Amino acid sequence: MRIAVCDDDPGMLALMHRLVTCEFEKRHTDFTIKAYSGAKKLLEDFKEKPFDVLFLDIKMRGIDGFEAAREVRCMTDETEIIFVTTEQELVYDSFDFQPFAFIPKTPPEIMKNRLSRTVGNLLAKYKVSRRICIDLPYNEKMYIKPNDIIYVGSEKNNLIYHIHDGEEILVREKIQNAEDLLPADLFIRIHNRLIVNMSHIESIDYPQGLLTVTGGETLPISRPRKQSLSDAYDRYLRMLL
Repeated sequence: MRIAVCDDDPGMLALMHRLVTCEFEKRHTDFTIKAYSGAKKLLEDFKEKPFDVLFLDIKMRGIDGFEAAREVRCMTDETEIIFVTTEQELVYDSFDFQPFAFIPKTPPEIMKNRLSRTVGNLLAKYKVSRRICIDLPYNEKMYIKPNDIIYVGSEKNNLIYHIHDGEEILVREKIQNAEDLLPADLFIRIHNRLIVNMSHIESIDYPQGLLTVTGGETLPISRPRKQSLSDAYDRYLRMLL
C-alpha cells in the first residue's frame, strides 16, 4: 500500500507522518509512506504512480487540499482521500471529493485515537475491495474482489469458487492455496473442504453443525472447527462495530 501525507505546516506534517506510520506498523501492513510539504510535488508524483491513500490538509499555500483532491479524482476513483484539518466547517464541502474520512486537527492524543479508528476501517475496506488473482486453466487469470466470493468448496483435486451472482469458477488447486490467498479476517475454514466468507453468513446452527450463506444454501460445519468458527465470527462482528 502506497501512502502520502501532505501538510504545509512542518510540525503537523512530522506529527502526521509519525502517527500514520505507527498505525500501519502496529497492524503489520506492508506499506510505504511519503511526506509532502505542498500539493504540487505530490500531484507530480501521483501522475507517475498513484498513491493508494492520501492524508491531505485542506488549507495549504499554493494548491490547497480541495484542489489537489479534485485533480486526483480526475485521474482515479480508487485512491482513498482522508482530509486532516482545523477547518471542521468544511466537512460538508469535502464530500464532493468522496473522502474516506475527515480527521480534525485536535490535541495529539485525541487525534491519534481518531486516526487509529480510521486506519482500522480503511484496512478492513481495503481487504475486501482489493482484487485477488485466481489462476485459471490455460494460463488465464481472473481478478475478483474477495467479497464477491460466497464460499470455496473442494472436490477431489479441484476448487470451486461460488460467486454472489451464481457463477461458479472451477480451478485445479488444493484448498490450502485458497486459504492462503483469501483475507484471513474475512474468510474462515468451516470444514476440510469448505472456506466461507463471513460477510455472507446468514445464520449458524452450532448444535446441528450447519451454516446458511447468502442465497440460502446450507453448508456443514465439522465438529473440530466449530470453536474456531465461533471465535472468528465474533471477531468479524466486533470489527463491524
